[in-house]
This record gives sequence, C-alpha cells and structure tokens, in this order.
Amino acid sequence: MINKNNSVTPTGFKNIDQKISGLSRGILHILGTRPAQGKTAFGLSIIYKTCCHGGNNILLFSLEMPKESIYKRLYAMQEKLVLSNICNSEKEISWDNLHIKSQLFINDKPGITITEIISYAKEVITELENKKQSLDLIVVDYLNLIRTVAPSESRLQRPHPVEVFENRKEAVENILKHLRQFAKDVNIPILLLAQLSREAKTPEPGLSDLREFSDTALSELDSIWMIHREETSQKEDASLKNEATLIVHRSINGVTGKIGLAFNPETVSFEDK
Repeated sequence: MINKNNSVTPTGFKNIDQKISGLSRGILHILGTRPAQGKTAFGLSIIYKTCCHGGNNILLFSLEMPKESIYKRLYAMQEKLVLSNICNSEKEISWDNLHIKSQLFINDKPGITITEIISYAKEVITELENKKQSLDLIVVDYLNLIRTVAPSESRLQRPHPVEVFENRKEAVENILKHLRQFAKDVNIPILLLAQLSREAKTPEPGLSDLREFSDTALSELDSIWMIHREETSQKEDASLKNEATLIVHRSINGVTGKIGLAFNPETVSFEDK
C-alpha cells in the first residue's frame, strides 16, 4: 500500500519517489517523450501503481486512446500478460476485470479544450468530496491534442466558447497557465504528458525539444521530466534492451539527474530497475 501524504502523491516507482519525492501537490508536472518512447505507457504505469495498488483516486484525460484500450493495458499490467494477445483476443476487458482499490475516472473525449478539462475535473473533485474522499492526481494524455482554435476558425463551430490564438506557442502558454493555476488552487498534482519534437538535435531529449513551449512558459515550470529509451535508436546494442531512463530536468525540490527504469515490452509498461 502506498501511503498518502498531504504534500505528495507517490508515483509508485521506488527510485523516483526516493529521489524526487514523487508528484508534489499543487504543482504542474511535465512528462515529455519523443515519439514511440512510451509517453502513455509511463503515464498508465503510474496510474496502475498509485490507483490499482496505492489507493489513490485518479482522473485521467485520454485524448487519443479510448477507455476500452486503457482497461486492456491496465489489465495486462495487472495479470502480467502480453498486451498484444489481449488486444487480439475476443475477450472484452472492462472496469470489472480490474482489481482497483480506489477510483479511476477516465474522460476519453477527443478534441477537448482546457476549459472543458478544468470544468470536468471540478465535477470529479466535488463528487469525491461529497463522499468524504479526495482526488489525488490528474493525468492529461496529452498536451499536443488539447483543442485550441486558430483565427481562421469560427467560434460558432464549437458548442462552448474557446479562446483564439495566433500561434501554437501562444496557445500552449495559455494551457500551461490555466493548468498551473488550477493545480495550485485545488492542491492536486497534475501530470501533463507531452510529445517532443521528432527532429532530435541531441541523443537524449532536452528542454530544446519542447518546441511548442515559449521561453516564458518554460521559465515558469517547476517540474519537467523526460523519458529516454536508447534502445529504440540503437537496436543492434543488446545491452540496451529494455533499458529506460527518466531524465529529471527540473523538480520542485531542486534535485535533477537520471533515474534508471526498466521497460517491459510485453505489458508495455515501465517498472523499477
């Protein structure tokens, strides 16, 4: 059982929680990965460890993957089964198949806006408070798919009013501002997943890969993590098989550095090394 803490929600990864104390409450945490490095896999691994085992209530906004696929991935982790076999089988996996000790709320609406994200999160918080419970973590998968509107688009095309931005950096800065303030207001950690640039200038991902982030937006962030799996670019090196690294560029306690992880290709999840 993962112990709850008034200031931190544990990730469930022993080395991460020991080194950077997990996910600090009231803080917006960024988790960036290059394409096909395991962005969603890492987010779901945290959800599995903290919700299924830790008794923490979690809200997941999944802008790309439908709820049914999420259940299958969590089930693969739970039963230690090959995910591809589950996906190819005729067996339907639902909430009832998961041994979850707490509550997992999933909003899988595509094209959701930042206004809709915050509004839905407030509803979940109120629902839990009415049951004398609390929300312990919000995960958003992922930033690049949060809906914004270009000046050329009509506001009338949307059922709810949305803000119009001249460019993507301006839109991202606004999204980060709202999520950062919301995390602070409700004292809940928000883990925002982000896909980094495909055009890698360095072997390991760095802050320069956050192409959609303005300098102002970057300067205001307290927690930035990145996943790196060197084996995806050097497949001939057997020593790198299933090796992964969490690169901590910024943390709320000032600790930075690298934390070793293991990637499980069968369950498509991350584990302690």
